Amino acid sequence: MSAESYTITVANAGGLPGETVPVPGRIDNASDIAGVDMRLNYDHSVITATGAEKTALTAGFNLNYHIGLPWIDISLADTDNLRGWGPGDLVTLEFQIDAGAVPGAGSLLNL
Repeated sequence: MSAESYTITVANAGGLPGETVPVPGRIDNASDIAGVDMRLNYDHSVITATGAEKTALTAGFNLNYHIGLPWIDISLADTDNLRGWGPGDLVTLEFQIDAGAVPGAGSLLNL
């Protein structure tokens, strides 16, 4: 039996200095997953992670996250595997754009 391969990506997002911006974390095939652990690194001179929320896809999952500088760890887990799902949003990450950030500045989000 071979292990499944999944791809997790984060969407592009933008905002103005001082704003909080939601960023979806997406999986290419959610079928048969019961948990995900990931770390997302970012440039903390531009943005700061402030939280994470479940989505419709992961509403029944337990969500835990831990924020450090410059990263956020996310853990999603359920007792049952998802069935019949294709691609979807696993989590919505929230970032605060630094009030002193130069408009147009950016931060790579690395999984």
